[in-house]
Amino acid sequence: MNVHTTDFGRTGFGDIRQPELDLAELRAAAIRNGGAEELARRNRERFELLNPGVHQAQAVITQGDRQIAFLEQTQRRLERQFVATAPFSTLSSNEPAARPALLHQLTGIFLLLLGLFALWMGNRVGAAYVVRSGADLYATDTDGAALFMGVVLLASAALKAFELGLPNDRARSLLQGSVFAIGLLAVVIWVMAMAYSFAPEASGQNWLTSANASSRVSTIALLISHILSDIALGFVVFHGGEKLLLGGKRRIVVSNPHFDEMERRIDALHAEILSEALKVGEAEDYLRRFGAGVRDAESRVHAGCQREAARHQHAREAAIAAAQTNFLNS
Repeated sequence: MNVHTTDFGRTGFGDIRQPELDLAELRAAAIRNGGAEELARRNRERFELLNPGVHQAQAVITQGDRQIAFLEQTQRRLERQFVATAPFSTLSSNEPAARPALLHQLTGIFLLLLGLFALWMGNRVGAAYVVRSGADLYATDTDGAALFMGVVLLASAALKAFELGLPNDRARSLLQGSVFAIGLLAVVIWVMAMAYSFAPEASGQNWLTSANASSRVSTIALLISHILSDIALGFVVFHGGEKLLLGGKRRIVVSNPHFDEMERRIDALHAEILSEALKVGEAEDYLRRFGAGVRDAESRVHAGCQREAARHQHAREAAIAAAQTNFLNS
């Protein structure tokens, strides 16, 4: 079976090849009833045998679309993490920095000592709350109540340790801002609860042990706000102590390796998506060319049958005319 190549556009699956039509088949199909449709069907079967890449192209499109969807989902997830990742981190160097002014050093030391005194006061006040609550465990043990309230300092130290383990400055700034905001809100609630509880002529003097619902709500608000305020204050004091101790160290800005690695992964995903999209595009282009080739094969059969039918009709009419002329002459 002879073939010829038809160019419907370049693709990675190769060119579309058309089977050559046999003149005898065209003549037979032209004079037979339904012969054109039958020949078109046979020609399409030959066309499909010559171009077997349809199933492969469909598989490439299905698999490629699935892979692209997975890669794009991974890329979007990494891009969200990438936006929340700081490109640089600040570290302490062993090299000495410019020495701060003496006034600044004294101010830092004074504020640190004042913060420690405030923490001590907060511990004593919290211990008084515990003793005043009437709990059997601490009703007569003020030192035990003070140790119990020392958990607040442990919580502050845990927050500070967690901050030191964060990977970049942006995460540390987010934690610091959150702790400061919660601490400020707790102070506001504490002030309001204190004003309500200790206002002149406040209802009931034994507000810590009162069974009254409104007194109990104010008591709970006062205690929760006091504990949160102490935790935030402890975090601020530890943060200030760190700044004071590192005041003689030079702070250096370095590239965040996690940020660089995420950037490389996003670029690699983008390149992989483009590669998969190119494969899918080539497969879709092959299917488009295959469909155009099928239509061309059918149109060639019908055009050839019409041409041969016209020739047959012309030859038949010529033969009839010749026979009539011979008859009349004879």
